[in-house]
Amino acid sequence: MRRRKPPFEGGTPLKLSRRSLIRGLFAAAIVAPAASLALPDRADAQPLPPPGGQRPPPPPPPGHVRRPPPPPPRAERRPPPRRGYVWMPGHWTWRRGRYVWISGHWARRPGSW
Repeated sequence: MRRRKPPFEGGTPLKLSRRSLIRGLFAAAIVAPAASLALPDRADAQPLPPPGGQRPPPPPPPGHVRRPPPPPPRAERRPPPRRGYVWMPGHWTWRRGRYVWISGHWARRPGSW
């Protein structure tokens, strides 16, 4: 019985028959597109919103206390305009566990100092 030589011995390259080469290329041409069909088109970090609706808000992190929305903005009288200043309207801000109204004020216009 004759022993076969290993495919790569002593620095000589592996010889492939033309038929084996064509089979390998044909298999690669079939497998590569089929593998890409099995993969999704894109990887979403978050699931898509339901059709016709908005995505619900994410749950709060552990230990986070939900706070109610602020009251509606207050109506305040705006003083007469001042040259070089811009009126900053009042707004609600969260401080020490409750909403606090910050009154509107005049602020210097950027670039006018």
